[in-house]
Amino acid sequence: MTTTVTSAGRQEGRGAEPLDAELAELAVRASAGGLLVGFRVSPGAKVARIQGRYGDRLKVQVTAPPEAGRANDELCRAMAVWLGLKPDYVRVHAGHKKRDKVLAFRGVEEADLRERLFELLKASDRPVRPGLRFGATS
Repeated sequence: MTTTVTSAGRQEGRGAEPLDAELAELAVRASAGGLLVGFRVSPGAKVARIQGRYGDRLKVQVTAPPEAGRANDELCRAMAVWLGLKPDYVRVHAGHKKRDKVLAFRGVEEADLRERLFELLKASDRPVRPGLRFGATS
């Protein structure tokens, strides 16, 4: 079966499900501190990358070790760069010393954040470096 992806981010073909069905299951909650999104983090990886979904969270690898908040700092910095946000607009809201974390995003509307996260998920098979915008080539 041949499946193609449209500009709207949907797969076409017999029996194909919309790609954004994955994103619809991603939990994004509004709070006074911003939009909250769950992450499952794997520190100490060889490359920083989005691995895909992990239940209602995103699974992310970071290169920093889980000591003295270094993995948290890299996660926030990487997500800000990959999503095109100011670094101060992304922070750890919960799970500072756990693999399961909740990040708070400011300066972005929920629909826009979901669209940007969708773009990350679509390209989740490629490693990305925090110094580059997501999808950029070196």
